Amino acid sequence: MPNQTHSRMVLPPGTKASSVLAILHNHGKVFTINDYVKTYQLLDPSSPLRGNAPSDVPVYEIVEDIPYLPYGLWMGTVRYIVQMHNLPDGLHTIVRAPAGVATNNTWKIVAGDENEHAGATEGSKDDKLVLEQTSKIECNRLYTLYVKSTLTTSHESFHRKLIQSLYESHET
Repeated sequence: MPNQTHSRMVLPPGTKASSVLAILHNHGKVFTINDYVKTYQLLDPSSPLRGNAPSDVPVYEIVEDIPYLPYGLWMGTVRYIVQMHNLPDGLHTIVRAPAGVATNNTWKIVAGDENEHAGATEGSKDDKLVLEQTSKIECNRLYTLYVKSTLTTSHESFHRKLIQSLYESHET
C-alpha cells in the first residue's frame, strides 16, 4: 500500500463551492499560491515530457525551491511534471518528480459533518463545506518521510492561501 497524507479543511461559512472550484480550476492560481513553486510552463501537446498524458489534459513543467533542511538552512531546486485534471467537485493532479517520486493528489469539496461546524448557523449546503485533500505517495523508502513532510507543509500553506484568495476576491 502506498504512503498517503489526508487532510480536511473547513471552509468559512457561506463559502460557495463554485468559488473554490474557480480557484482549483485556475491552474496558474494554484501554482502561484504554492509557496515552493517558482516557475511553471504549460507543455506543448507534442512535448515528450508529457509522457502518456491524454492530449486534452493540461501538463505543466514546474520548478520549485524546496527546503532540504528545516528553517531554510539548505534549499534546493527541483523540476517536475504535473498533469492537472479538473473534476466536477475538485482537482486531481499526477506528479512525476526526479528520483522516482510520484504523487497522486486529489482536492474535493465535500459537505462537512456537524462536528466540523460547531457554531455554524443553519443555511444552505454551501454553508458547511470542507476541502478534503488526499495524496498518495510512491517513492524510495529512504525519501518517504521527507516527501510526506514536504507535502504536508506545502498543502497546509496552500489551504491557508486558498482561503485568503477567497476573501480577497470577496467570493466566500
